[in-house]
Amino acid sequence: MEGSNVGYDHYTSEFFSYFGAQYLSLGGENMIDNIKGVSQTFTAPNEFAFPDGDPDYNIDELGAGNGASFLACQDNITRAVYHDGFAYRTICSSIIMGALINGEFTDTRASMMMRYLGFFTSNEDPIIRVSSYGIDFGIQYIDFEATHPLKIQNLGFDDLNISSIDISGDCFAMESDAPYTMAIGDELVFDVSFLSGEPDIYAGQIAIQSDDPYQGSIDVNLDAECLLPPAIVFSDDDLVVAIDPERTSDRIFTIDNEGNSDLTFQIFIEDVDLGIVSENVVNTPSFVGAPLSKNDYDYREGPPVICDQGGPDDFGYKWIDSDEPNGPHFDWVDISGIGNPSGLSGDDASVSLTLPFEFEFYGEPKTSVSVSTNGYLTFGYDGEVFTNDPIPTSNPPNDIIAPFWDDLHQQSGTNYFYHDIANRRFIIQYDNWGFFGGGGTVTFQVHLCENGAIYFYYHQMNGVLNSATVGIENNNGSDGLQVVFNSSYVQNDLAVLISPGPLWLSIDIDNGIIPAGSSQDITFTFDSHGVDIGTYYASAVISSNDPAQPETIIPVTMLCGIVDIEEQLLPYTTQLKGNYPNPFNATTAIKFDLAERSHVTIDLFNVLGQKVTTLVDEIRDAGSHSVLWRGDVTSGMYFYRMSAGDYLSTEKMVLIK
Repeated sequence: MEGSNVGYDHYTSEFFSYFGAQYLSLGGENMIDNIKGVSQTFTAPNEFAFPDGDPDYNIDELGAGNGASFLACQDNITRAVYHDGFAYRTICSSIIMGALINGEFTDTRASMMMRYLGFFTSNEDPIIRVSSYGIDFGIQYIDFEATHPLKIQNLGFDDLNISSIDISGDCFAMESDAPYTMAIGDELVFDVSFLSGEPDIYAGQIAIQSDDPYQGSIDVNLDAECLLPPAIVFSDDDLVVAIDPERTSDRIFTIDNEGNSDLTFQIFIEDVDLGIVSENVVNTPSFVGAPLSKNDYDYREGPPVICDQGGPDDFGYKWIDSDEPNGPHFDWVDISGIGNPSGLSGDDASVSLTLPFEFEFYGEPKTSVSVSTNGYLTFGYDGEVFTNDPIPTSNPPNDIIAPFWDDLHQQSGTNYFYHDIANRRFIIQYDNWGFFGGGGTVTFQVHLCENGAIYFYYHQMNGVLNSATVGIENNNGSDGLQVVFNSSYVQNDLAVLISPGPLWLSIDIDNGIIPAGSSQDITFTFDSHGVDIGTYYASAVISSNDPAQPETIIPVTMLCGIVDIEEQLLPYTTQLKGNYPNPFNATTAIKFDLAERSHVTIDLFNVLGQKVTTLVDEIRDAGSHSVLWRGDVTSGMYFYRMSAGDYLSTEKMVLIK
């Protein structure tokens, strides 16, 4: 019996005694923060968490009686026991077993149910389960190794004996010391690798033999396509623009692909030192009245969206949509045919997905995300709230990304997820998703990019009501960025980009595919409107599928002030011009001029004369240059020395942390 909530009103009943358990206290004394499976029981490998944040389910402690404990909360207090009788097996639980996190592989509600059924039916056989019956490495490049995990677990109630694990196929490899004996709940993780020096299509197989009476032989198919790699080359290693106040200036930056296959790239602009403090005005209306119930008319009306960009919030996130000249392009990638169904279904529900990379959100790395039926993602614990709120608010859910937060329902739709490895992003798609009260359907996506950018893509928003929230919020609701709340905004074929990049800098193209031997021009637009006179720094973080150069940081500098045109026409002289800011506490830019094309080296030394690092060691053209240094060392004084031809100069800088 799964999820029985044993209460005081029947503790003396025959039903209660069958479970072989007795309560020690009645409820309300111990808040349950976490649940864990007891070692060597059928719940041991699983994770549990309470979705509503107030998990006080009547009885806080159970004595095992003549049963055995299989779930415990903090401080090892027993929460569930089982009784193995002569003619029956039973379970007594003081919690709701829906608290099981629906994770991946064996940590799912489906695998937990398999164990329940095995327990209740007295099935003592071992049960083998593998994480995948096919591993597709996709496109790989010669001389670069790729790995993929293969997990094997024993889901049964007897030892699982694996007699052999053999791998076949050119360029595939896996280390195995079979035979193995796996106890109840044991898990083995193997790294399957692919490495080739020749372009071709490859296939292989992993053969697993065990004493599982129903799956004694398992084959895992292996596939890969190997290509010559792309090679990314940049026209500039930094961008420096001098500009008058209240002006705009464009600078062309070129990316070349000198390799032998398609180059995919993505550009993310991040602040280094904004130089100004912008007042963050957050229009968050407050509403007085009873909380809305299911299918209630939402009487609340939010402020109108009067421009196609906004922010920043306190953290620095800003948003811009595809209706702005420098906004993102609407680039719909339908993943319904290539993605995996997440299993999200029903109403006011959520599923947990493991992220394929660490995604930084409000300065915190995230490794998993819950996807709600109500059109938002959360890194917190609550994905079931149906009434959307303004942002920010301390009301749950917090730690959210809301592309279209409303009282939605699965209806006949499907939710998909897909790891776009080439473009370094994780895509979640709500496909033909419905509204709880009926009406039209909506199809939209969220893109979480490895560089921290967030994209919303709205494809077909049929029958959209003006009752949704779009935006992001931090983990306690103290900071957030609201795009819209209960107002007309979302439309078909609209894209929204949310990022903590600088306001004075934008680009016309932020991602793309460059064929071998081709190039792509990108326009960097510098905008000094509303900016104080001073120097501003940013970084263009360029990620690509070039395996030799997956990420490059291009320093970007805007000098906002009165520009002397005659001074600009003077010929350059080779000179080390110092660094700014100095002293600094995070990042500083070292500036220098070259009178002619020269081989330049800039070395950094500590006060003992020991070289810390080399910042520049390459040939550069005549002109003004800068190099960005992130002070990832201890506080103190440092010296940097520039050498270019016969020129040699040394300056000092002070790092304060």
